[in-house]
Amino acid sequence: MADRGTWKIVIGGATFVDYADVANPRDNDGGPIIQAEAGFRAPSMTYLERSNFELHLIFDITILQANNAASMAFFLTGPQTWSGVKDVALTHKDHTGAETTKNLTAASVRLRCTPPVGVTNLAVLTITGGLIA
Repeated sequence: MADRGTWKIVIGGATFVDYADVANPRDNDGGPIIQAEAGFRAPSMTYLERSNFELHLIFDITILQANNAASMAFFLTGPQTWSGVKDVALTHKDHTGAETTKNLTAASVRLRCTPPVGVTNLAVLTITGGLIA
């Protein structure tokens, strides 16, 4: 399999995932907002494109901590620390070292953590926002 590169994710101005951590994008389910309308006694649904955009990204995250105490602290406090409405910067570095950064303003960020395995934290980061620039 070809080298897919690495990610750096900055949430609210603080680095959440750096290139040394593993962030695997799972899904990008984004597009224009389409509203379905059922008109009174209409023979079919009417679909209206609302001229705005929604992005829904999911990352599987693996972070190695310095010790068990740090991994347990991340498990207990990570969702409260990193979740919320925040600005997000996504930077991808490819195998040549070239970086591409995209920004989301006031995105909905949700972090879900599983119990640590030794010094390893596994988490799912879901980012939902508007147009990415």
